[in-house]
Amino acid sequence: MYFGLYDRRELADCLDDTSCQERKATKIIMHGEYNAHLKQNDIALIRVDRPLVFTDYVGPICLPVNQTYDESLPASNVVSFGWGETFSGMPSDTKRVVHLRVVQHDECSTLFKKTSPLPSHNICTLGMEAGQDVCQGDSGAPLVWLHEKRMYVVGVVSHGPKCGMSTNVPGIAMRVTEFLDWILWNVKS
Repeated sequence: MYFGLYDRRELADCLDDTSCQERKATKIIMHGEYNAHLKQNDIALIRVDRPLVFTDYVGPICLPVNQTYDESLPASNVVSFGWGETFSGMPSDTKRVVHLRVVQHDECSTLFKKTSPLPSHNICTLGMEAGQDVCQGDSGAPLVWLHEKRMYVVGVVSHGPKCGMSTNVPGIAMRVTEFLDWILWNVKS
């Protein structure tokens, strides 16, 4: 895994000048109640072989332990980033950033034409502009909320419609606050 990497074509240079860092996964901890068919509890942790060194390119992000993310607030937008597919259908060589509007649960259920509300552990997002969204290859990417000059990871991208196929069907992420006990337990062990 590479941290601080922006352009995959420049990996060798990035490692040489130490603007990015390579770490090996020593353990992958999947949620014990993950259900691929229902797309429930779609969250995992990756333990790496050694700590990261914080630089201008690599830094921490907060868990929302003492902050409540509320998508009903007017400024409840998030940012996500990754190397997922572009409109060409190929993965991006550069890390892409997308601004997303978080959709409230009742609106999200309506857009999915569900009669029952979505589980509380889901966050629904739509691109701020038509055609913008997270795409295939972005699963596992964070939903980042900037609050009081700090960044919080409030969601983890799970699934959604095929990229670029719809502008009114939300993507689904796992709500980090619903998994905090599980995350903290596994980080300590």
